[in-house]
Amino acid sequence: MALCPNCSAAIAVTAGACANCKAEFGANAAWHPLPQSAAEQDELARLQSARPKEPARPDAQGTLLLVLVMELFGLLPWYLVAGISGTASNHSAKDFFFMGPIWVYPVLILICTPLAFQFNAEGRISTATKVVLAPLMISGGWVVVIMAAFLVLSLASVV
Repeated sequence: MALCPNCSAAIAVTAGACANCKAEFGANAAWHPLPQSAAEQDELARLQSARPKEPARPDAQGTLLLVLVMELFGLLPWYLVAGISGTASNHSAKDFFFMGPIWVYPVLILICTPLAFQFNAEGRISTATKVVLAPLMISGGWVVVIMAAFLVLSLASVV
């Protein structure tokens, strides 16, 4: 009998998981049953070579880095808009309501980027992509809402 490398329980050399601690010994697993004899060692080597390799899971790290670089370049026009709006505002509640989502854009980048890379490391690529795009959607989407509001207000004043 082989031993589980996690809990030292006796298991078969061909076991896919330990019944005691639930450690898994799949094709790409770092752990394998620890053989106690030369025959078990040969059997384990034969099994590992015969198992089909699991395909590598996709990784979105390159995409996340590209979006991060685009967001950082987006800070250049943000700096101009935030600076002009900050000096032109009288810091009323209305100013904070309209400009707040734009002013917090860098903070959103600092919060969302590490979360996105963590989700990517966990294999949750769809969530990672959504989280890394959140600063653009929140701040950029708010710009569209503001522009639409100003358009409606200007049309209402003409009528």
